[in-house]
Amino acid sequence: MVSSSSVSFELVHHQVRARFGEGGAVERHAVMPVSWGADHRVVDGATLARFTNTWKRYLEAPEALLVRGR
Repeated sequence: MVSSSSVSFELVHHQVRARFGEGGAVERHAVMPVSWGADHRVVDGATLARFTNTWKRYLEAPEALLVRGR
């Protein structure tokens, strides 16, 4: 768990779960639960949601960090 006065998050070890793939076939997928919390007096919920979506995209495709140059 990482925490500051305004935002905290927790990463849990990844889990393997059954998910439906294309065509309805059951497939194994690795899932990493993440929990965010924020003091809404400091951080707007929509900002945290955008950050989470961006962070997820970079985790799923780390080469995007190199392409964007950020």
